[in-house]
Amino acid sequence: MAEMYAAFEVKAQHGCLVLRDSESERDVSDWDPTTQAWFVNHGSAIFGVIPGVEGHVRCEIWRGQPDRRLPHEMFSEPFTILGALRVEDPAGVVRVELATMRGARQIQVTVDDINWPLQVQIAVE
Repeated sequence: MAEMYAAFEVKAQHGCLVLRDSESERDVSDWDPTTQAWFVNHGSAIFGVIPGVEGHVRCEIWRGQPDRRLPHEMFSEPFTILGALRVEDPAGVVRVELATMRGARQIQVTVDDINWPLQVQIAVE
């Protein structure tokens, strides 16, 4: 049974969110948002959402798959979490850390719109 761990709304000033292991130093600066909606680098990911000037993004973090999944899969990738799973806005508007999801995990990000997400679900299995 899926369990929601956290939910928040944010005006993502840079139009993206970052997922990473708090112990990882993997760099996501190679991401080019004009050519791809997301970028993953060994346990760190960055993906586009609507920019803050356009409104708020609602983000949910789930352990397992939510019953009502959003319609578009942005990506599904293996992560190894040594510290805490961190979800953050690069401008420092929001930072959520979940220390109870350590180990080898599959991270799936689904969204309501693949180009300009207003809603994001992060499923951790």
